[in-house]
Amino acid sequence: MRAGRLNKRVSIQVRGTEQDEFGQTIESWTLVASRKATVTPLKVNERITAGAEFSSATDVITVRYDATLADVVTQHRVVWGERTYDIKSVTNV
Repeated sequence: MRAGRLNKRVSIQVRGTEQDEFGQTIESWTLVASRKATVTPLKVNERITAGAEFSSATDVITVRYDATLADVVTQHRVVWGERTYDIKSVTNV
């Protein structure tokens, strides 16, 4: 992958839980890694191929692999600016 294509900064987060001041369990997100990435919108035919006409998949996010990212799975999420993405699949290309 050419470094110039990695022109967006994304954060990869994992879901966790913690307790608030009243002892209630609340969902929280912890930063796993912050990486340069390419964010590519899916083409129309890829949206249909991805599952259905109304698929929720909107973008493909590509980052360089390193050992920190080895455990990233669909329970993680990606944050890019104000957008938050649920990870639907992880592929080593």
